[in-house]
Amino acid sequence: MYEVLMPFQMNGEELHRGRVIGDDVELKRNYRSLRKDKYIKKLEDKAGVPYVLGCYIANKSFKGRGKAYSANDFVDLREDQWRNEAALFDSGYLRYATEKDVARHSAPLSTEQPDGGCSRPPTGKIKLWKNEAWLQKRYVMEISSMPEMAEEASCSTSTIWEALKNANIKTRARGRPQK
Repeated sequence: MYEVLMPFQMNGEELHRGRVIGDDVELKRNYRSLRKDKYIKKLEDKAGVPYVLGCYIANKSFKGRGKAYSANDFVDLREDQWRNEAALFDSGYLRYATEKDVARHSAPLSTEQPDGGCSRPPTGKIKLWKNEAWLQKRYVMEISSMPEMAEEASCSTSTIWEALKNANIKTRARGRPQK
């Protein structure tokens, strides 16, 4: 997750100062120069643990999508965004969740926690195939096959194929290429 420090254009879209963009910027050809010339900055906590785009920890109690959230609850918006996501963040109701927070809240938890955290993992399955960064990483960088990705994402191979097409990721011919 990166914050835009100086406006620039990427994929025909104007990115303004203060905008938060996903880790997929790391796959762009000009990524190193964007970092070096301070157009973007990696968002991480004081210990250097990166934040996860679309994952938050509630600072205050609020209601959203028919559910009440209390302070320290884990809020996962990777599957679908809320219209008021930015407003909730800007008004202090939410703070970014780190990779450690996501790992802690994704694992099965006991019903009572001493730190007052979320009592159970977020409901519903996370649809990996909707995450373009995951698709790019697994299919392009790690050269995984569609059946492997489908098994990992608990979906069909055709769902992975369609997600790759929708993300404008060029698919390979059948069979695994040499690494």
